[in-house]
Amino acid sequence: MDFVVLQLYEQDFLLGRMSADAVVEQLQGVKLPQQFPSLHPSFLALFYPSVGKTFCSLQRNDVHVRAEEEKDRDITHSFLTHFEEEVLVRDFYKKKESSCFVLETAEDILVAALWYSFDTRKKQGMELFIHRLYVEPLYRERSYGTFLVEESIARAGSFCSLVSLLAPESVVPFYKKLGFVCKKSFMDVRLGKNFFYFSKNL
Repeated sequence: MDFVVLQLYEQDFLLGRMSADAVVEQLQGVKLPQQFPSLHPSFLALFYPSVGKTFCSLQRNDVHVRAEEEKDRDITHSFLTHFEEEVLVRDFYKKKESSCFVLETAEDILVAALWYSFDTRKKQGMELFIHRLYVEPLYRERSYGTFLVEESIARAGSFCSLVSLLAPESVVPFYKKLGFVCKKSFMDVRLGKNFFYFSKNL
């Protein structure tokens, strides 16, 4: 099978347009490539369960993404503080971001959050800008951050033509894996850190 075709199935699966059963049924009996340069672990796990055990200890149907509610504010505010301490090493938090998606487990435990806003650009049209993404340390390495970014993009895809963000050097590989392209970088002299501007056309 052509790798590009396989990536199209992967995209439909990750964006929820195809169920796991539907993907497996469509590809049943198809000879898959021997190497997978950049497929997501949760997609590979459909065909190679050992991958799922290694990379996806909890499947995506065990979590869901929704808009932040008033009852979430104490937790999301603490997430913001932890994000600032971990990524920026100082507290820049002054006010709540304009909007926030949260990810919670099947047990109704809030474990991650993504803050975003919209901007109108003359050439590109409406842009989704991701301000912050935070996953509780105990719940990392489960693709929750990836799921939250992809869900946010999927929800904005019908009226946005571009998604962009600023990222510190430590998470550059994460966003590159999600298909973001680095447009420029700069040194923040206040923090003594390099930051990278990433964007992705929708």
